[in-house]
Amino acid sequence: MQGDPHGGIGLSNARIRLYVRETQTRWRDMGSARLTIMRPSPPDLSSGTSASGESISRASAARQGADEKRIVVRGKTKGEILLDATLGETCFERVARQGIAVSVWEDIVGPNGEVGTVGAVGGVGAGRAKVYMIQVLFGGVRVGE
Repeated sequence: MQGDPHGGIGLSNARIRLYVRETQTRWRDMGSARLTIMRPSPPDLSSGTSASGESISRASAARQGADEKRIVVRGKTKGEILLDATLGETCFERVARQGIAVSVWEDIVGPNGEVGTVGAVGGVGAGRAKVYMIQVLFGGVRVGE
């Protein structure tokens, strides 16, 4: 995409349907949305954020490479950001003929902002993976149907 300040890689504002996994077999429909895929923003290790404002650790900055892409999913009605993450190729997998699963690591943050503490609900750990499913829409029809 010429002139794209965010370094787009060819997919911008694609129509999708977004789901989040509740259980192994149940997906919650988050509604229609728009997907943009772009190159990751360069990290600013002094502030702990990328140029786009995403939280970034030194470990994730060190493994940030050419195979990583930033995906941004915006709600269709209000334009709110539903998902904004920089992910490597191992975070994506095909879900039968239904769509693409995206695993996003979320750090557990304590009440004082410390990362990797005991969560208010659940066990001890540094974080957890949240799984989303993206179904791309072409002409109002979901791919795979």
